[in-house]
Amino acid sequence: MQQGRPMTMHEVEIAAREGRLIALDYSYLPRRRPWDPARSKVFQIIDRGSQRYVDFLKRAAKFAPEFERIQVHSTTPNDLAPQWVNGWFPGVDSITLYAMLALYNPRRYVEVGSGNSTMFARRAIEDHNLRTRIVSIDPHPRADIDRICDEIIRHRCEDVGSEFFDTLSDEDVFFVDNSHRSFQNSDVTVFFTEILPNLPTGIIYGLHDIYLPWDYPDEWRGRFYNEQYLLTAYLLGGADGDDVVCPNAYVSMWAPSLLEPLRGTLESPRLIGIEKTGGAFWLQRG
Repeated sequence: MQQGRPMTMHEVEIAAREGRLIALDYSYLPRRRPWDPARSKVFQIIDRGSQRYVDFLKRAAKFAPEFERIQVHSTTPNDLAPQWVNGWFPGVDSITLYAMLALYNPRRYVEVGSGNSTMFARRAIEDHNLRTRIVSIDPHPRADIDRICDEIIRHRCEDVGSEFFDTLSDEDVFFVDNSHRSFQNSDVTVFFTEILPNLPTGIIYGLHDIYLPWDYPDEWRGRFYNEQYLLTAYLLGGADGDDVVCPNAYVSMWAPSLLEPLRGTLESPRLIGIEKTGGAFWLQRG
């Protein structure tokens, strides 16, 4: 299935040739599970950090003047300036990423998967004269962002040597927006089994397209994402002492009152059309 519709035979043949076809020996129909908050342990884990999320969003809100100077829509083809409505990176995600850099002035912002996130990162660096260097790990970025990065690694995450990730420190911010699928030797599998367990204490890291404490939305059934199930297991196992800093889907869709500190930006007459949702899930290594 592709983008919610059956694939044509021609598309199936192409997928098989390119190594993108997975054949199952049993029937499988993805559907959204109706997770009950009253029974969901992961909901309880996320919910009890609500005051921590509000405290972070209050700190992020002080950048409201800078947010209002960012354009809502792109007016120039191949423009590398950030824009709020971009089809990939919603408003709450853009705000929290910008704030993570502006608040902490990290040595490096390392991202797996580049594009609109890179543009917001570069804008934060320029607005606040940060020391931060952008390191992009992505074999094929959706946008031509090489010229706004300081270091480019055009390989798949799973092919990047562990010696690189061993250089990460609590002075860095690490953001992962990858394939969202865990298979043998896939980027998600390598992240959860090899990279995450070795991240240093204190580092802030985030994962994108996470809907916790809910299942993925129905309209994503054809994507076969499963990354957040590994994150769920990690959280239920104690997350190795990590703290949830800001779960954007939770604060924007389940408990929108927590977004009150950002109300001025999200409802600004200057920013009509900004998306008031997000899917980034930010944590800090314990």
